[in-house]
Order: sequence, then structure tokens, then C-alpha cells
Amino acid sequence: DQTRSDQKLTAYPAYKEAGLWLKNNTPALSTFASEEIGVIPYFAQRKIVDFSGWLDLQSKQYREKGDGINEKMVQYLSTRKPDYIVINTDIVTKPRQQLLANDPRFKLEYQVPLLGKEYVLIYSTKW
Repeated sequence: DQTRSDQKLTAYPAYKEAGLWLKNNTPALSTFASEEIGVIPYFAQRKIVDFSGWLDLQSKQYREKGDGINEKMVQYLSTRKPDYIVINTDIVTKPRQQLLANDPRFKLEYQVPLLGKEYVLIYSTKW
């Protein structure tokens, strides 16, 4: 759970748990949107709708510095219609977390503790 060099906690265990939850609790053909394009998709074994801008270059124009989820990004994701959205509260600010929490299209399904004070949140969607 810690890096060898400086004894800092890593997000890997939480990302792995989120991926395994998706694998074990969602239909095999479901999709999920996430900024995390490595560990979670690897363990989820589900199609990812990237909104980091690394895999889906079109999503890059809807990102705002330091916060991947915003109204424009939610509108963009509605065209891709992922079945789930996964966010990391360490990256997504409180107002942006509220954007999802207060939108009736999203339902919080699961949360994984991350780095002691943050969470990986998994929302189901109804587009």
C-alpha cells in the first residue's frame, strides 16, 4: 500500500477495488467513464469511456484544468452514454462532486476509501 521510496500511500489498492467491483457487479457489456485509464479498467474488464483526454482526444476540449467533471463534460459524456461514472474525490473538487450528487441521472452505487480521507465514487447513470 505504500511506495518503497518515500513511504507515501498510493491509490493502487483503491483503484483495484473499484475495478473489481465493476467487474463483479456490472453486466459484462457495460461501460464506464473515468479519468483513471490504467488500474481501474484493467481490473474492471469493461469498456472505458475516457474523459482524461489521453485516450479520447475529443474529450480534452471539455476538460477544465484540475477538474475533469464539469457541466460541459457531463454533456459530452451524455453523448457517449456510459453505464457508470467513476471519479476520484482527491482530484474532483467538492462543487464538481455535488454536480453528480445532485443530478437525478446519477446514483451513487459504491465508494472505496482512498488515501485515508478521499474516495473513489462509482455512480450508475440513466441517460
